[in-house]
Amino acid sequence: MLRNTLSRYLALGCLAAGTVLTTSCEKYLDIKPTRELLFEQGFDTPAKVDAFLLSGYNRLQSANFYGGQVQIVSELLGDNLNFTAIQGSGGDADFRQRQFSIFSNPGSNIWENGYQAIANANLALEAVDKNLFTADQATKNRIKGEALFMRAIAHFELVRLFAKPYSNNPGSDPGIVLRTRVLSSNEAAQKVGRNTVGEVYAQVISDLQAAAGLLPTQNADRATSWAAKALLARVYLDQNDYSNAAQQADDVIQNGGFSLGTPPESVVGPFRQVGAGQRYSSVIFQIVNQQGSDQASSLRNAFYNYFGSSVRLYLNEGPNSISDALRQRGGLRYDSLVVVNEVSDPTTPTPYPYSNKFRGNDAFATNPANVPIIRLQEMYLTRAEARAAQGGASESAVRADVNAVRAAAGRPADNSTTGQQNLLALVRDERRLELFLENDRYHQLRRLQLPSRGIAFNSGRVLPIPLSEVNGNPNIEQNTGD
Repeated sequence: MLRNTLSRYLALGCLAAGTVLTTSCEKYLDIKPTRELLFEQGFDTPAKVDAFLLSGYNRLQSANFYGGQVQIVSELLGDNLNFTAIQGSGGDADFRQRQFSIFSNPGSNIWENGYQAIANANLALEAVDKNLFTADQATKNRIKGEALFMRAIAHFELVRLFAKPYSNNPGSDPGIVLRTRVLSSNEAAQKVGRNTVGEVYAQVISDLQAAAGLLPTQNADRATSWAAKALLARVYLDQNDYSNAAQQADDVIQNGGFSLGTPPESVVGPFRQVGAGQRYSSVIFQIVNQQGSDQASSLRNAFYNYFGSSVRLYLNEGPNSISDALRQRGGLRYDSLVVVNEVSDPTTPTPYPYSNKFRGNDAFATNPANVPIIRLQEMYLTRAEARAAQGGASESAVRADVNAVRAAAGRPADNSTTGQQNLLALVRDERRLELFLENDRYHQLRRLQLPSRGIAFNSGRVLPIPLSEVNGNPNIEQNTGD
């Protein structure tokens, strides 16, 4: 059972301002303290435990997680970006054929922040389970639910980026190392290998099911029961478990109190909110950024720049590209979220289209902006695909879900598509249009066993495990890159 663990003791130098396992603390999987502080002394009040949860949210908010790096890396692995515009070698160019050198380690910061969020979650969970503090049951349920959600979402993103997809061989493909409890320092010295992809997904689902039953329906800007159910719908769809995906998505749609909104605000509104308490009606879970606590500048500046020639990552173009698809059938998503500047434009010359989706609320992309992680549109599209794939649901019900998303995007309704395969194609195309640049396309290609830029869905060319982990633990198998 040693593979399901994290260090019981905290490095004294890492325990400051409610923050645990900072970047100065080396080794993300088995943190070895220099001076040990008894675990119980750090968690004897609800406020102290909550501080560790907030630190975990900060790890999710980080520029090296949902503040940008997860979305950027996911899109570089997919087919939405223009690699003709990415010159040279190293950095972004390494993603062209996914040939990563031993020096690049492009996912090391994602790995670090993901496991640090998991560490914070496990510490909070143990504090609740061992009754280390006094609080009413509702407070304990909330803390435990948030910690389970945090652990689940971090494990989920890590396994999707550092392992082959669930659609390949989940029972045997190496995933990541699961961490589901706190270790003693002696246990932390034990070296464990990677769990299978299937084991990681099973743990994520278990955590989210428990979280959904513990979390409140309203929880300010933090995880709610609806966020847990929406993430469950995403995980089930990733497994092509259409029955459970439809059930969870339907619950969120019918009972969550969210709304798609009306165009044009429904198109840009989710991406133009700033600060605590500012959430568009379709956003189920988001990362909050505000003055003094803004981690999303790298996301804003990766895909957008007021001076178009300075954009880092342009949209792909040509037949069947995302920019072509948005231009032909994106509705207001093309008009509002895609920028096209002619080469002759003296202010922002560029021959390539790019997106202002994550620009925020000012043209120069200098203001903080909240980052949507799960939106109601995804739930409609998940329910539509699940219903179409299972059969049994009326064709008009599938079209109605797609048409709800189309209406919010300023597109006319489709009242004519019939037949299971045609309906599946309709839903999946709408998903591509709606969720572009939102950490979705790469995972959908792999789920459907489709290649990305000529690279097979089950290629071993995924993010390499950070060298610090592989060198320090011979039982962690490195991704082969085959």
